Amino acid sequence: TWAGMGAWFLWGLPLLLLVGAPAARGPALAACGWFVLWHLIPRQVRYTLPAWPAAALATAHAARELAARGWPARGLVAGLALILLWHLPLGVRMQFEDVHPVAVAWGGEPAASYLAGGMPGKGNSLALRGYLQAHPGGRLLVADQYGLGAFWGAEAYVQSFFDEPLVQRFAREARTPGEIGKRFRELGITRVLCDQENQLIMQTSYAMFAFDDPSAARWREWWTTHARLESAQGSIYLLYRLERLAVAGGTRPAAWPGLDEQWLAAPEAMVTAAERANDLAGVARAGEGYARVAAATGSPLAWERHGAVLLRLGRWRDAERVLREAGRRGRDSAKLHDSLGIAAANQGRMPEAAREFGLALVLDPGFDSARRNLALAEARLSRR
Repeated sequence: TWAGMGAWFLWGLPLLLLVGAPAARGPALAACGWFVLWHLIPRQVRYTLPAWPAAALATAHAARELAARGWPARGLVAGLALILLWHLPLGVRMQFEDVHPVAVAWGGEPAASYLAGGMPGKGNSLALRGYLQAHPGGRLLVADQYGLGAFWGAEAYVQSFFDEPLVQRFAREARTPGEIGKRFRELGITRVLCDQENQLIMQTSYAMFAFDDPSAARWREWWTTHARLESAQGSIYLLYRLERLAVAGGTRPAAWPGLDEQWLAAPEAMVTAAERANDLAGVARAGEGYARVAAATGSPLAWERHGAVLLRLGRWRDAERVLREAGRRGRDSAKLHDSLGIAAANQGRMPEAAREFGLALVLDPGFDSARRNLALAEARLSRR
């Protein structure tokens, strides 16, 4: 963090201790306090941006005040200018190019302290962390832009909201799919954690860091032949182990990090807006968007989302067909089995529905929808 872009002006703030520059004192103290606060969060450069103008103003005033005092003060200013020239390219590289594991959970708080706070509502996170501790094996890339830092272990790579996702960066810089694997091996990454709840937020919400078509093709080819599911935790986390050699016939990963967020962003926005307006025609149009993505890309998640929309529209048989295709392509989520159970129940196949709801609860014991649906299915079966 110290060498990141957010620290660019910090070198000049201590000048205020050497000169009495009233015009600089106020903004510099404000900027320094802001930097101290937000530099506790790794690589969150967006939080320091508002302080840059104030810091620049403060350092300019302080440098001018020093220079006006003649030598040796001018020599000090010249020396600091050289430090600035050295630090600026270093800051750019550290912020936007280099990749480093981080050693905190939130802010400067160690992971142990974070865990001691209880983490309400984070049962899946705690369970997965326990799994990782019990099954060590190489560095972990957390494929989201949510963080938690060393909560996943000191060797984990996490990303801030404004960092280009590594999966996209590797695909963009590689000339062949095989070179993507080489980049992972260079960093010692042997596992990738897909966070299905947070995902790569900047791609989902703002369409930032989008893959170009050649990069998307390289990443899709490499990921679907090297990422093998190791463990799933609830409906949120999918942990993949990266095979060194391509697997003939593919590995059928259920999630495609980066690609799913990019390809499904438009229909996701459509269905959200339509649901808020209770507009079934809009929901249907969103379903058509999912169907186009599924047909064009083969994304298992696109097939599942299309099936969920058909379910919402009451097209039980079509929904079941599409959801089964999602399962054939690798999806095995609690939501998928819950949706299959709803489709079966509405076609009068209650024993099958109960089995699907049970499978959903095996995958995610905390999934309330599946628990309620299983209770209803069992109640109906008991009355037969």
